Amino acid sequence: MTETQALAALVLWRAGFDTADIAGLLGLGEPLVARTLSAARAVASGRGSVSAAGAGG
Repeated sequence: MTETQALAALVLWRAGFDTADIAGLLGLGEPLVARTLSAARAVASGRGSVSAAGAGG
């Protein structure tokens, strides 16, 4: 997943789309979308950090 796709996934999630719809729109697997959104929520709540290593982009 690219940074642009990750940002798009986050925007779509905030707009009310579910992970299956987001995955379909972006041409990605739903598990990848779900993991990305989970990581974004963890970072936003202060429970996680962002690292370029292992980003899979």
